[in-house]
Amino acid sequence: TSATITSFNSLVLHEYEIEFTTPTTYQVKDLDTDTVISSGTYTSGSPIWFKGISVTIENSGGTPQTGDSFVISPFENAVDDFSVSLTDTDQVAAASDSAALPGDNTNALEIINIYNSDITELDSTLADFYSSIVSDVGVLSAASQDSVKFEETLMEELNSRREALSGVNLDEEAANLIRYQKAFEAATRLIQLTDQLTEEVLKLV
Repeated sequence: TSATITSFNSLVLHEYEIEFTTPTTYQVKDLDTDTVISSGTYTSGSPIWFKGISVTIENSGGTPQTGDSFVISPFENAVDDFSVSLTDTDQVAAASDSAALPGDNTNALEIINIYNSDITELDSTLADFYSSIVSDVGVLSAASQDSVKFEETLMEELNSRREALSGVNLDEEAANLIRYQKAFEAATRLIQLTDQLTEEVLKLV
């Protein structure tokens, strides 16, 4: 399947889906607006035209079936092969009239004005569109960092509570051992004293 841009004036920054409603009929849906913009009868090998785009489906020996669909993205990888051809700034056509050279920079000013001009497809200027992207990225980045900090703080709090419930305080345990040892020694002495008193009583008898 191949697609060709036939009219840049009719082209918009949208994605489209070609779906076969029957093996011989199709409809074209604008995925950005979720509306059907074209439909018709399909003839094998003939292109499907819509919005400045021509799409030819290569059947490869088969025929379309009901429900078959194709997504067309006119601007996907559109600038992959772009490069700067000019190597000398004198080659830039900044002037609108060669008779006004040198000093005429009308074209250059018009190019600069594009940056601040409203673009229908973007519903804003290039400057505003770029600023909104930077702003959105900044907001999402800050939100992600805050989320990470919150999760780390929550983890530390949970670990602290776990240690408080199940952890062992070595100083406290050592103090308890000393206290138990003293109590054991006192009990031992009491038993020894009781034995001695018992022996003395028996001697008196």
